Amino acid sequence: MQNDAVDADLDDVIARVREQRLDVVDARQWKPNWSDKWVAFVDLIGSSARSERSPDATVNQMIRFHRAVSACAARYPATTLLRFTDCVYITSSSTEDLIKFCVDLAHYCLALNAIQIERHRAMFHHMVIARTTIAFGKVLEAHGPLPAEDRFVGVDTASLLIGEGVVAAYRLQRSTGGGLISVAEKDADTVRGLAIRGMRRPPRSVLEKWTGDTEFLTHDGVVDVPWIVMRATQPSESGLWAASYDDTLKKLQIQVRVWQSSFVEYTVQRLPIDTIKHFGAMNRHLNEVFQALRRHTRLKAWSLGQLERSIDEERSRRGI
Repeated sequence: MQNDAVDADLDDVIARVREQRLDVVDARQWKPNWSDKWVAFVDLIGSSARSERSPDATVNQMIRFHRAVSACAARYPATTLLRFTDCVYITSSSTEDLIKFCVDLAHYCLALNAIQIERHRAMFHHMVIARTTIAFGKVLEAHGPLPAEDRFVGVDTASLLIGEGVVAAYRLQRSTGGGLISVAEKDADTVRGLAIRGMRRPPRSVLEKWTGDTEFLTHDGVVDVPWIVMRATQPSESGLWAASYDDTLKKLQIQVRVWQSSFVEYTVQRLPIDTIKHFGAMNRHLNEVFQALRRHTRLKAWSLGQLERSIDEERSRRGI
């Protein structure tokens, strides 16, 4: 019987590595592939616990998420993606492209959740809850047609993503929660420096407040992007575009229902204690945004129930 073990001993493997020069790397040859980039890390919260409890729900969530990513990527061809199970890295040289991509993606996830709410009794494990963290830094990538050089041998360049910008974006997830888009505070001035466009209505006022008030939506070394007051699909024209007031109120209402379902599952199904941080983070964020829309000068500590009633009253007053 033929022995299929080509390398029986470690010495055989060492000899093979030397023969194929797998150990020979010169970092200087990779210098052309380094650049300063914006990096977004987007991951689904609760996917690890969900995968242990319900493989079917996990598949449903992840496939919907990656379909949403693909739909957004089609609009921003200058960005690059690296996907891995329940998360994706997005990189771009353009601040505006990256922020718009992330804003569009947040709205796709909200749309998926709205459909789940409409179809049946909403359960949080049916929802697609993405957490997005953004940083700026050095990144090494290698995409497109590549020269026939020894340095590329054995390297899957399509999945090659190295650098402190990648690490910075990943680490920020500790400082924020699901449903939020958060930018490293040190990089936030560039994002807040983007032009604000759209109708002169409360959502645009909130965006302008965000660009000028360094305390607004700032916490734990990050600045949250008030994506819920922005257009669900950002126009190709330059700038960040504000949504209509009625559309913003509808999105706030849907978000409240999504996160009410999260509290129910946390309480009834005894979910891990770390999941409640996401509920708290979004509760505060929704209160900050809605009360800014209503021009409150001081933030009131409303429960989600109080917030929902206030949103419903405002929608009723506007006849929607």
